[in-house]
Amino acid sequence: MSKSDYQMEIIRIIRNHREAIGWGQKNVASFLGISIGHVGSIESPRFPHKYTLNQLNKLCQKFGMPTEQLFIPDEAYMEDNINITELLINKICEYED
Repeated sequence: MSKSDYQMEIIRIIRNHREAIGWGQKNVASFLGISIGHVGSIESPRFPHKYTLNQLNKLCQKFGMPTEQLFIPDEAYMEDNINITELLINKICEYED
């Protein structure tokens, strides 16, 4: 089973942020206490591995990025009558599926 497009989008955002601060997979692995191979599997579309919500939260904190920004695009905040909390929960559930 491979990852969904949405899961890969979240992982791509994390990869872009880690690269922006000059981090390689080794840095992420060390920071999260996992193997470099595990990070490689997470970033590859061929394997089902993905970051846990706890790992995503830690990485967002490290990158100075609000965790909700990972799941909700900026444009969503401009929509009328949107329940941001409900949208966030739905997006987290979508990532987890």
